[in-house]
Amino acid sequence: VFVTSSAFESNGNLGGLGGGDDLCNDAAAAGSLSGSWTAWLSDTSADALDRIPDAEYRRLDGVVVANSLSDLTDGSLDNPIDVDENGDSVDPSNVWTGTLTDGTAGLSHCSNWTSDTGVTCIPGVANANCATKGSSDAVDGEWTREPAPGVCAATRALYCFSESMMVSDPIFEDGFESGNTSEWADSQP
Repeated sequence: VFVTSSAFESNGNLGGLGGGDDLCNDAAAAGSLSGSWTAWLSDTSADALDRIPDAEYRRLDGVVVANSLSDLTDGSLDNPIDVDENGDSVDPSNVWTGTLTDGTAGLSHCSNWTSDTGVTCIPGVANANCATKGSSDAVDGEWTREPAPGVCAATRALYCFSESMMVSDPIFEDGFESGNTSEWADSQP
């Protein structure tokens, strides 16, 4: 999982859920990441928790964020999602989610991620020009739902989750996997 860098921030008009996914895949490609990536977004048609696989979630630096989907949506993270598609730590940023702490859709989501207008949002009131947002430095429920929604005219980052289990390449000290069998052969009986 990663949070998009400032180069891939967008206003609330993402072009729907698919547009958010496209932005995640563009960011992943820019960071030389393979596979398909899904934006942690909800709208009236889908909850974010149903859009990603149940897995152990790790940032790109290998640090565990949550051990499972139920752990991800229990109101606390093991570590913040504050590493971008390049593997760099990011300053705290607001992140579009449209998603409550339990992974279901919030009241507002920029008209299903097609609105880039709005000047005022009121907590607890549905508004087509506002959306639930999170904070990339949070480890409590505010990682996905801060108390106050954000106006759709503002630019914010996205959380991007791999659609498949990512397994890091193991690091071996003996040289065998790299093709350097001479070192390996010399050290074995």
